[in-house]
Amino acid sequence: MIHPRLPNEPDVTQLEPINHDDFGYNRVRGKLAKRPGSETMNERWVSVAEIAEHLGVSKDTVYTWIETKRMPAHRVGRLWKFQRAEVDDWVKSGGAASDGPANAGKGRR
Repeated sequence: MIHPRLPNEPDVTQLEPINHDDFGYNRVRGKLAKRPGSETMNERWVSVAEIAEHLGVSKDTVYTWIETKRMPAHRVGRLWKFQRAEVDDWVKSGGAASDGPANAGKGRR
């Protein structure tokens, strides 16, 4: 038995196909392939402790950079999570650069 559509339900025969380019994929020989630069899609999320170890800084420094230097971080409940590639790009672009003596000795307390 075919059920009638609800009043607010879209007619699926009228929907446009998904554009996989919007999700970091390209078509290669008729198959989907990851677009270069979209490696973070499958990258594991890491914790504050793991990103601090990766960068060689303390966890307090990571929290300070989140608050004052717009370090790329994502809140998941009470926890901060990071993508290493995003953080590496942020560091390479100068995001972790020191502002000089004005910030010397300041930290999270």
